[in-house]
Amino acid sequence: MSIPPKVTLVILAGGASSRLGSPKPLVPLAGKPMILWVLDSLNGLCDEVLVAARGEHLELLLRVIRGRARLVLDEAWQYQCPLSGVYTGLREAASELVVTAPCDTPFITREAYTLLIEALMEGAEAAAFRWGGGYLEPLIAVYKRSVALEKARSLLERGVRRVSRLLAELDTVYVPAESVEGYDRVFLNVNTPEDLSLAEALLSQSLSGMRGGSR
Repeated sequence: MSIPPKVTLVILAGGASSRLGSPKPLVPLAGKPMILWVLDSLNGLCDEVLVAARGEHLELLLRVIRGRARLVLDEAWQYQCPLSGVYTGLREAASELVVTAPCDTPFITREAYTLLIEALMEGAEAAAFRWGGGYLEPLIAVYKRSVALEKARSLLERGVRRVSRLLAELDTVYVPAESVEGYDRVFLNVNTPEDLSLAEALLSQSLSGMRGGSR
């Protein structure tokens, strides 16, 4: 199945990063800001790309993304949380189908989102990945905007901050995370210096493999 027309990608870039020493989207991985790894990995997936971010580092973000996405302010609520970023993206999106991606998953793939969109198109209101043990990947998801927007607003007005609650209130289909090729790498979140070192090591292994394969 091909990706339907009119899909908006929302990169969630509002999270703090005290453990990494700088804003997550700007943390360098192999000399390139983290958010650019996500943009490059998902290039061509969607018609529209939004970056939901807080106001503190907007000028730096604008310089980094250089017109590749539209920056939208995640300031609808006095507090910042993953759900407020999702709400901001849904509010600003021009498409009915909206996919979300955290800015700290440098190895996320278009193929992963294709699986989600195919599952959603069977008639659900949202789709997300779930591991065999029940753990969710709530920030890597796809939504029908017409339903999810008001649900997200209602949850935020009640003080709810978790995206998993939004998925629970929607008719969500869950796709096995293990069905994604290379899932250990694809779902790697860079939250700590140790995660960053692991990501660097994976990149080094990939480059070594490419060099070895070209001999």
